[in-house]
Amino acid sequence: MISKITRETNPDQGNQAPRQLTAAIRVERDFGNLEGISSKIELVDQANKLAMFVTVNPKTGTWSGGTFKFLIRVPDTYPHDPPKVLYLGPSRLWHPNIEGESDKKEWGVCLNILRADWKPVLAVRDVVFGLEMMFYEPNIDDPLPGTAKEAARHLRDDPKGFDRKAKQWMSGNYVN
Repeated sequence: MISKITRETNPDQGNQAPRQLTAAIRVERDFGNLEGISSKIELVDQANKLAMFVTVNPKTGTWSGGTFKFLIRVPDTYPHDPPKVLYLGPSRLWHPNIEGESDKKEWGVCLNILRADWKPVLAVRDVVFGLEMMFYEPNIDDPLPGTAKEAARHLRDDPKGFDRKAKQWMSGNYVN
């Protein structure tokens, strides 16, 4: 029904306001169902429901004790298209699914439901849950390129060494 309303109110695709409204209505509904997540979610701007910060604090595992901030940008075409997610820090990460390149201030995130596995029935809650799970079960079979690919190989070949290096990077020590 949402896509039918969008097409009917926006037949020429020139006016994006109805699409933004449709996406915002869906996000508002998504906010009503955040059961099971432990992360903190805040809107970037109260007037814009299509951008939010997510703060993840893993309780156990390699990244326990850390605080990790993400930005979720919901497109006007949501829920038909997935949100975009960036990792904002506070530091680079030694992680197979989060970029760790030194020349950036925002890093990419590789989560299957943000690409090939996205379905319109998924919601903000599912994206946040996926971000949380990346800290408990990183996907070494689908790493990002560059540093993340090296991290995936390290985790596969030497889990204890990976754990040490990930903790070093959390503290801002990026020595190999």
